[in-house]
Amino acid sequence: MPFSIQHHQLTLHGTSWTVENAKANICLIHGFGEHIGRYQHVAEIFNKHHLNLFALDLIGHGQSEGKRGDIPSFQAFLEEVDLLRKKAAEDQPGLPTFLYGHSMGGCIVSKYVLSKDVADLSGALITSPWLRLATPAPKIKAAAGKFLLKIGVNITEKADLDPDDLSRDLSVGKDYISDPLVHDKISARTFVETSATGEWVLEHATQNKIPLLIAHGDADQITDYSASKTFAKKAGQLAAFHPWEGARHETQNETNKKEVIEFYANWFLKQLKAAAG
Repeated sequence: MPFSIQHHQLTLHGTSWTVENAKANICLIHGFGEHIGRYQHVAEIFNKHHLNLFALDLIGHGQSEGKRGDIPSFQAFLEEVDLLRKKAAEDQPGLPTFLYGHSMGGCIVSKYVLSKDVADLSGALITSPWLRLATPAPKIKAAAGKFLLKIGVNITEKADLDPDDLSRDLSVGKDYISDPLVHDKISARTFVETSATGEWVLEHATQNKIPLLIAHGDADQITDYSASKTFAKKAGQLAAFHPWEGARHETQNETNKKEVIEFYANWFLKQLKAAAG
């Protein structure tokens, strides 16, 4: 069911996939450049397990308004998580709530659970998070972006992403580049603030207080697999790390995607069972 939310005087597009007798609400934060329509198949499997999925095209993404690839600040992303949680609670009240963040969305969810009061959350699934890039940006380029921001210049460039790095199923990359709602623009502010947030997450991982499942393909050439392992280790006993052997960046779109998504759905159900027990 489509819905809209106002934020920073912009209209953000959302969608909910809900079922009768649902056991929990899952709030999805998507990755950089993409949009929530790419998670229809995820929603179908979640729904089969009586899990609702709520999702929002982030500012500057998909069908939401805003300059492509730019943000007022990283704080705006965290506010959008609040807005999505509020929408889910209003539409499907009284249900346990989980967060699910992929790639840049994984960075957003990680920062959110470490910096906010999340005692009412049942847990979070974090997949292929952008904590660090697999290939770091050249230092001179990163420094130039920071300098320009300091003097009030926020340039936007084309993101350097090889669509074949998304999945071993190369049709995923082909569909990605032909998708009119996908964009390849990234502003200096988005890059600098997301990169800084990833480092903050790694430094503050010990502050985690809720169940986390951090999953990453060990063949990911976009975001850093080892950073995810480090995050999970530092996050303590409440965090679990799940490697996907041979998988690239989008585990939910891999050649074994049904197995992957079923695994994620069952992790949510296990947390509900543990909490009930």
